[in-house]
Amino acid sequence: MSYGLKQKDTVAKTEYSNIITLDMGHDPSPPMEFTLYRNYRNPFNPTTTIMFSVTTPNHIELKVFDALGTELATLVGEKKDAGNYATNFNGTNLSAGMLLYRFLTGNFFRFVS
Repeated sequence: MSYGLKQKDTVAKTEYSNIITLDMGHDPSPPMEFTLYRNYRNPFNPTTTIMFSVTTPNHIELKVFDALGTELATLVGEKKDAGNYATNFNGTNLSAGMLLYRFLTGNFFRFVS
């Protein structure tokens, strides 16, 4: 992936930064712990990416709930190998508000808001 910045000043003069490239290749070492990373849903964008790590091959369940505990979506419900993963969530049809993500695998359980 390549990134750069565009800056426009008050007199409409535009400057561009140098382009940097990030290698998002596969990390050969497995994660050290099961992790569900925090996610901050942007109220102006209904889609978001939820990231998690798995230490050993296991059945993974990742679900989304509203603040009342009503299940809204199942994002992952399958066996995954050890590694880092990302899944997209589209909340276009949901009202604004706090969402909870439940990550469950084997003996590991985590709720994140």
